[in-house]
Amino acid sequence: MKRAGRYCWAFWWLCLAVWLWAFSSAQAAARTYPIREDELTRFEQSLEALSSENAGQQTRLIRLQETLSASEEKLRASEKSSSALARRLERLSGELAGQQKSLENANRLLQTYEREERRTRARLERQRNLAWTVAALLALLAAAR
Repeated sequence: MKRAGRYCWAFWWLCLAVWLWAFSSAQAAARTYPIREDELTRFEQSLEALSSENAGQQTRLIRLQETLSASEEKLRASEKSSSALARRLERLSGELAGQQKSLENANRLLQTYEREERRTRARLERQRNLAWTVAALLALLAAAR
């Protein structure tokens, strides 16, 4: 049993040594670099400038998002209006087509009426001319007797 205890302690010491070695090599891997005060000042100024620019960009982003939202809202309203106008245009186009057919029908009826009216006038003119001719012949016959 004493041997097992010794091996156990040896194992723990070995683990501690491995852990210390790993810790020291991790520390060695994380090297530190000396920095002068002017470099530190320059880095701080750069950091401040970048932070300021980042804040400005964030503000600009918020304004652009608000503008985008407003534009999207206007676009939706325009699309709605466009749809309403398209429906109205379709309805008015249908009405126009109906009115055009009505006008074409009225035009055909007027042309038919005009043809009949011309025939009637021509018939009346023929009848009048015939009546004058008959009257003239009767007047000549009456005068000749």
